Amino acid sequence: MLPSNTNRLVLDTGGDDIPAIQVGTLATAGLSAQEIKRLGSWLSGEEKIRARAFLHQEDSRDFTAAHALLRMELCAQFPDLPYPAPIEASSRGRKPRLTATSAACRGVDFNVTHTNGLVACVTARGSDVGIDAEALDRDIDLKLADICLSRQEQAWLTAQEHLSSQHTFLYLWTLKEAVIKAIGIGMATDLKAFTVLPFPPRIIDAGPDFGDLQRWALWQWCTQEGFVVAVAARR
Repeated sequence: MLPSNTNRLVLDTGGDDIPAIQVGTLATAGLSAQEIKRLGSWLSGEEKIRARAFLHQEDSRDFTAAHALLRMELCAQFPDLPYPAPIEASSRGRKPRLTATSAACRGVDFNVTHTNGLVACVTARGSDVGIDAEALDRDIDLKLADICLSRQEQAWLTAQEHLSSQHTFLYLWTLKEAVIKAIGIGMATDLKAFTVLPFPPRIIDAGPDFGDLQRWALWQWCTQEGFVVAVAARR
């Protein structure tokens, strides 16, 4: 059973012929020890080992909550999947995936994110999906903009007069993270080689690894707990 402060969203994919994309978010700061223990019962043996390896309790809590949330969402959205879902952990340059070859697993994709105080996951069939979240009060070294943002993104950031530079950077950063997580290339790609913009969230320019940009959809919103969440999907 999910904690009461779990939120579920069905993202508008813009067409009846496109399967739904589901998002679950869970604020973790107020989780009790009993709730964390119950969430931990959903983890695989390997995930439990990884959870215990964290030095800080908050990191272990958020890892546990994120992977439990994912497993519960997979169960709810794809009841025909094997139980427990056979998930292969991520490796360098690859996103986690289902390892079973049954028809029920075909086309199912998912992604998780966890930052201090919030975890989230996205699940879909027939789309490559990625998700990222950050606290809006996170301290940001804006020198990162020169390293991570394209020229067009940097120009957009400096032109925002009514938003803090910290917030505008995080709007861009979470979108870029969601996009690279969707296609599973991670930080191996040059983050300046593609351009995203918020309001509304979209990809402006990208190389051949990203495919037809018309097949992409991006979403972004802020939670009541003060986090920005971004989701990317490629059909």
